[in-house]
Amino acid sequence: MRIQFSSLDAAPAHTYFCIPERLEYPDIAPHGKLLADDDFRAWLRREYGNESLFNRQRDYLEEMAPRHLNFDSKAFHRTFPKAIAFELEENVEKLIREFILENPLDVKEFAR
Repeated sequence: MRIQFSSLDAAPAHTYFCIPERLEYPDIAPHGKLLADDDFRAWLRREYGNESLFNRQRDYLEEMAPRHLNFDSKAFHRTFPKAIAFELEENVEKLIREFILENPLDVKEFAR
């Protein structure tokens, strides 16, 4: 992801992209000056094709999560707020049933 500010108080412009290799500074800053966003996007399309660019953050994350970052996006969004709360859990079983398991079984149904 590229984040660019046009001025000190401007909102950032985001460019979501994925390429199969590391970007080197000379690639994005020929002659020592960073490419403008439009030029950067044109360079990505020329070198890696249209599929290297994503229009929205959601599209970028849907591509990156399972294939490149190896995590389940739905589970992440469900559990992350609880994880960063840094609060001790009184009932770990309840936590697991509510935030980890997708379809928890009631084991009492199987007891004889």
